Amino acid sequence: DMPQAELRVIAALSGDDKLIELCSIADESRKFDPRYDPHSYVASIAFPNYLDIPEWETKVLPDGTLKKFSRRKGLRDAIKAVIYGLNYGAGAAKVHQTIMTDPRYDGPPLSIEMVDRIIVAIYQAFPKVRSYREKVIAAASKSGYVRDALIGRHRVYPLLDVSPTEASNYAIQATVASMMDLSIVEIACALPQVDESAMLVAQVHDALYGECDEDKAESCKALLAEGMSQKIRLVPDAPWMEFPVTAKAAHVWAQLG
Repeated sequence: DMPQAELRVIAALSGDDKLIELCSIADESRKFDPRYDPHSYVASIAFPNYLDIPEWETKVLPDGTLKKFSRRKGLRDAIKAVIYGLNYGAGAAKVHQTIMTDPRYDGPPLSIEMVDRIIVAIYQAFPKVRSYREKVIAAASKSGYVRDALIGRHRVYPLLDVSPTEASNYAIQATVASMMDLSIVEIACALPQVDESAMLVAQVHDALYGECDEDKAESCKALLAEGMSQKIRLVPDAPWMEFPVTAKAAHVWAQLG
């Protein structure tokens, strides 16, 4: 699995130094710390009292049981949803509707005005992301196509009827897809040298699944992690963006979740 693949591609495509830095040092164990997480970093700008909110609190449910919850997590999840919503071209109203109708969302109630505030904070935190999006749309409107950054995968607009939402998102999604395709080819060629019976059986977004002999599991796991890991720079003079991979081995599919 390649965590934060889309966000890291956005960082690489835009060349935004701060977003690349935060993605590079992102630490799941410190995801509520703005110094180690891009979503929490935006939260600290949008909500200056973010760090004053307790990481974890306990509330009593109607049946008398106690439930541990986090207001910080709720705000972070909301900002994460806004960031990805922007990449799909959604505006404040659509992002707000998506968040507030999601049964999994247990953060604080959000207004459209608060979503607007988060959007302003995102572009303040990562200014090159906005300018990148504008450049992609302008280039597609002029050339009649938009492409990925790696292998030439492209979407054509013969009549120059460019959808800004589609064009800005295509480059991100297509670049992630091309990264995965290149990894699959590399891994498929190398896998028989590790285990002749091993095979790749599925790709689910930014994750690959394979089967192999039990005694070769660790070697195959290492190969998949190495083959999927990337380090790319798509903007001259920008920092390199790393794409680390987490790998697991198990006897049944359910244990890989």
